[in-house]
Amino acid sequence: KIRVTHRDFPLQFHSKAIKAAEAVRCAREQGQFWSYYEKLFKNQKALDVDSLKKYAGDLKLDTGAFNTCLESGKYIPAIQQDQEEGARAGVLGVPAFFINGRLMPGAISAEDFQKVIDEELEMTGAKN
Repeated sequence: KIRVTHRDFPLQFHSKAIKAAEAVRCAREQGQFWSYYEKLFKNQKALDVDSLKKYAGDLKLDTGAFNTCLESGKYIPAIQQDQEEGARAGVLGVPAFFINGRLMPGAISAEDFQKVIDEELEMTGAKN
């Protein structure tokens, strides 16, 4: 009934955010998007390139392929596009969520998510 999509919005003042966003995309190439994303979330104070590469090893990724991807910069244009689209949509910081186009900025409780999702499902007739 719902679809979850992740978009990048590395904050300009966070010097390591773009490289971290690239790393998550490189992990996605190996089917490890969410596990790598969770690893970064748990280690927010260690997002330097050496740590990003270490996390790939911790998750048993092909580190050669991961490192090549991370060093290539190939995802920078897509990350910048996500940033631009987010800014146009009103995103000012992270986290930010959209449910059927409704911007929900900041940390949202599970109850608030459920309420908005139920409202949207009800409006579309998809509830139950």
